[in-house]
Amino acid sequence: MNLRQVKKATLPVLEALGMKGAAIAVKSRYDQFKNRYVHNNNDIFYTLSPNILPAIAMSFEILEADSPALLETGAYYEFGVFKGFSTWFAEAVSRNKTASAFRFYGFDSFEGLPDTSVDRNPWWLPGNYAASYESVMSSIKSHGGDVERIILVKGFYSADLFEGFRRTHSIRPPAIVVIDSDIYESANLVLDFFGEYFVPGTILLFDDYNVFDKSDAHGERRALKDFESKNPSFAKRHLFDFGWHGAAYVVAHGITP
Repeated sequence: MNLRQVKKATLPVLEALGMKGAAIAVKSRYDQFKNRYVHNNNDIFYTLSPNILPAIAMSFEILEADSPALLETGAYYEFGVFKGFSTWFAEAVSRNKTASAFRFYGFDSFEGLPDTSVDRNPWWLPGNYAASYESVMSSIKSHGGDVERIILVKGFYSADLFEGFRRTHSIRPPAIVVIDSDIYESANLVLDFFGEYFVPGTILLFDDYNVFDKSDAHGERRALKDFESKNPSFAKRHLFDFGWHGAAYVVAHGITP
């Protein structure tokens, strides 16, 4: 009997016995195992957020019209790479818009999500969405990605990881910043470190901004609210939403030292 059959056989029995709480627990545990098994154990090149793709393409169009200088010496930063599909897509779709000096940086643990004390969710368990650095780079390369322009940074997000990146790379002005790190703690670390580099025209794509019923107490939305409260000079303008979950903003004013 496989996992799906176990769930199918168990839930009606528990519910019939009036054990609704136990039935919910079984379903939650099934969802956890299913999510990790499906997404952590395959070699398919794909994204879990197809709506991010047109958002990325539209962002490059906006930059080309409104902030072309960022497409010369700036960079695309993505936090939460998973299989690397959206990073690959960004490089491919922007080839006729960006200068040769433009770079694409992808940050990921490549070991799945870290733990969280804020955003408990059966889909966002520690270890979910793991894809090895080697497999991601191989997929990007085999699908024609320019690996001279795409740099992947491995490690769980921390001030030390980002400081190490700053020491070994000159941090280019962010043209597009994709924050698809799901949980509050990760998004908070990203904004705290890289927020000082945001310039007018930088486009911020928050892939999970509207999850948790758009609650300001969770996820990427909470991280941005905290960042704004710590940096009152920072100003943004809403550009568009993508899917039911994502939101795009353009920086109107960066942080004043």
